[in-house]
Amino acid sequence: ANLPVVMRVDTRNPPFSDHSKDPSDGGGHFIVVTDFNPSSGQVSIFNPWGRRYQKNGMHIKELWQATRAPKKNWSDDEIHAQIADCLRLQKRSEED
Repeated sequence: ANLPVVMRVDTRNPPFSDHSKDPSDGGGHFIVVTDFNPSSGQVSIFNPWGRRYQKNGMHIKELWQATRAPKKNWSDDEIHAQIADCLRLQKRSEED
Protein backbone atom coordinates (compact mmCIF):
# COMPACT_ATOMS: atom_id res chain seq x y z
CA ALA A 1 0.00 0.00 0.00
CA ASN A 2 1.06 3.58 -0.58
CA LEU A 3 1.01 4.77 3.01
CA PRO A 4 0.99 7.16 4.74
CA VAL A 5 -1.88 9.07 3.13
CA VAL A 6 -3.15 12.51 4.16
CA MET A 7 -6.96 12.75 4.14
CA ARG A 8 -9.47 15.48 4.81
CA VAL A 9 -12.32 14.64 7.16
CA ASP A 10 -15.31 16.70 8.26
CA THR A 11 -15.28 17.18 12.03
CA ARG A 12 -19.07 17.40 12.06
CA ASN A 13 -19.08 13.62 11.41
CA PRO A 14 -18.31 10.84 13.87
CA PRO A 15 -15.83 9.80 15.09
CA PHE A 16 -14.31 13.29 14.83
CA SER A 17 -17.38 15.21 16.01
CA ASP A 18 -18.12 16.24 19.56
CA HIS A 19 -21.89 16.19 19.91
CA SER A 20 -21.69 18.05 23.20
CA LYS A 21 -20.78 21.16 21.21
CA ASP A 22 -22.81 23.23 18.80
CA PRO A 23 -23.41 21.01 15.70
CA SER A 24 -22.54 23.92 13.44
CA ASP A 25 -19.01 23.90 14.88
CA GLY A 26 -16.47 21.99 12.90
CA GLY A 27 -15.56 21.46 9.30
CA GLY A 28 -12.45 20.40 7.44
CA HIS A 29 -9.58 18.73 9.27
CA PHE A 30 -6.61 16.71 7.99
CA ILE A 31 -5.50 13.35 9.36
CA VAL A 32 -2.87 10.83 8.24
CA VAL A 33 -3.74 7.19 7.53
CA THR A 34 -0.72 5.29 8.81
CA ASP A 35 -1.85 1.67 8.40
CA PHE A 36 -4.56 -0.33 6.63
CA ASN A 37 -5.48 -3.98 7.02
CA PRO A 38 -7.40 -5.06 3.90
CA SER A 39 -8.52 -8.31 5.54
CA SER A 40 -10.31 -6.59 8.42
CA GLY A 41 -10.94 -3.19 6.81
CA GLN A 42 -9.30 -1.50 9.81
CA VAL A 43 -7.21 1.68 9.51
CA SER A 44 -4.94 3.44 11.96
CA ILE A 45 -4.55 7.18 11.83
CA PHE A 46 -2.40 9.96 13.18
CA ASN A 47 -4.45 12.95 14.27
CA PRO A 48 -2.50 16.19 14.80
CA TRP A 49 -4.95 17.16 17.55
CA GLY A 50 -2.96 14.86 19.85
CA ARG A 51 -2.83 11.38 21.33
CA ARG A 52 -6.28 11.39 22.86
CA TYR A 53 -7.73 11.86 19.36
CA GLN A 54 -5.91 8.93 17.71
CA LYS A 55 -8.25 6.40 16.12
CA ASN A 56 -6.46 3.08 15.83
CA GLY A 57 -8.67 0.26 14.65
CA MET A 58 -11.25 2.46 12.90
CA HIS A 59 -13.11 0.67 10.10
CA ILE A 60 -12.59 2.09 6.60
CA LYS A 61 -16.37 2.57 6.35
CA GLU A 62 -16.29 4.88 9.37
CA LEU A 63 -13.34 6.79 7.90
CA TRP A 64 -15.11 7.16 4.55
CA GLN A 65 -18.24 8.50 6.26
CA ALA A 66 -16.07 11.07 8.07
CA THR A 67 -14.95 12.44 4.69
CA ARG A 68 -18.50 13.11 3.51
CA ALA A 69 -20.64 16.19 4.05
CA PRO A 70 -22.82 15.52 7.12
CA LYS A 71 -26.10 15.59 5.24
CA LYS A 72 -27.48 12.11 5.78
CA ASN A 73 -26.79 8.67 7.13
CA TRP A 74 -25.33 6.56 4.34
CA SER A 75 -26.50 2.98 3.91
CA ASP A 76 -23.92 0.21 3.88
CA ASP A 77 -24.66 -0.41 0.19
CA GLU A 78 -24.04 3.26 -0.68
CA ILE A 79 -20.80 3.26 1.27
CA HIS A 80 -19.54 0.03 -0.31
CA ALA A 81 -20.38 1.36 -3.80
CA GLN A 82 -18.49 4.61 -3.15
CA ILE A 83 -15.44 2.79 -1.73
CA ALA A 84 -15.45 0.39 -4.71
CA ASP A 85 -15.54 3.36 -7.11
CA CYS A 86 -12.59 4.97 -5.32
CA LEU A 87 -10.59 1.74 -5.43
CA ARG A 88 -11.31 1.33 -9.17
CA LEU A 89 -10.11 4.89 -9.81
CA GLN A 90 -6.99 4.29 -7.75
CA LYS A 91 -6.21 1.09 -9.65
CA ARG A 92 -6.76 2.82 -12.99
CA SER A 93 -4.42 5.68 -12.01
CA GLU A 94 -1.72 3.18 -10.97
CA GLU A 95 -2.00 1.46 -14.37
CA ASP A 96 -1.55 4.73 -16.30
